[in-house]
Amino acid sequence: GVVWQDTFDDSSSLNNYDIVNGDLISDGVLTSLGCENSDCVFGSTYFYRNSLGAIGTWSFDFNLTSSLYFYFIGIGKVSGHGLFPKQGYNLNIRPSQKLFTLDYVSSTISTLGSYTSEKSIVGWKHIDITRDENGEIVVYLDGKTIIETKQADLTRSDHINIQLSKGSQLDNLVYSNTIDDP
Repeated sequence: GVVWQDTFDDSSSLNNYDIVNGDLISDGVLTSLGCENSDCVFGSTYFYRNSLGAIGTWSFDFNLTSSLYFYFIGIGKVSGHGLFPKQGYNLNIRPSQKLFTLDYVSSTISTLGSYTSEKSIVGWKHIDITRDENGEIVVYLDGKTIIETKQADLTRSDHINIQLSKGSQLDNLVYSNTIDDP
């Protein structure tokens, strides 16, 4: 069932997150105000929350101006550039290219799968990511399977880590320790 969820109805939702660079507004949806200092890449806001689940379902709604890096499993942190995980799984969404990539991050970055949408991904969309005990990872866009892969190296997680481009929005971020239907 649901372990944690954030609907970003008010600023108290931000209490669950450590903001590394940039700023966020939570007023019904989560909006990135971006970042202006030298540690920022592309003016994005970097933030994370503790999350111990490595098996289950991660879901959220998004409305992007530029890009989103969503590390749904993260172990350790690398200093600089938003404290990205030393190891983890990342869903990267780039609306300008209509591109979704799923990467495994360790000492190097390996792409596990990708999907290019025929339709625009501008406006509100929904993502579900499932990962089972065998390492089977499935990514769904608005209920449609877009990436299927297997990678079982990581068996635990410390946190999720998010890089959200300025002006981009997230809502209804949920982690469940069960494999839920999209």
